[in-house]
Amino acid sequence: MVNFKKRVLSVAVSLLMFGAATGTACVVSQPITASAYQVWEGYNSPTLIKAKSGLNMRKGAGTNYAKITAIPYGTWVTTTKLSDNGWAYVTYKTGKKTYNGWIFLNNAQYAEVYLDFD
Repeated sequence: MVNFKKRVLSVAVSLLMFGAATGTACVVSQPITASAYQVWEGYNSPTLIKAKSGLNMRKGAGTNYAKITAIPYGTWVTTTKLSDNGWAYVTYKTGKKTYNGWIFLNNAQYAEVYLDFD
């Protein structure tokens, strides 16, 4: 896990340095891992929902899991886990309700995770 975090940090720093030099923003949408279904925990990262029609939150990391709720376009959620098959476990707060579940990132097309190293 430590080596993984070092690799992600190294890639993120490189991307941020490149982005700063070119004036573009860089985000990391998925971790780099060897297996297809590994889940990496310990994140507390802001995530922007980019899907124009909103994004379904599900009970598990797959479309075969039941839908919990829909998260509207432009909403910020918090990612606490990432899987290397393109899913993120998030917390979505609206009004007095808090939802926890999985969203599909689709290589940052549906949602972008902004890694937080604090």
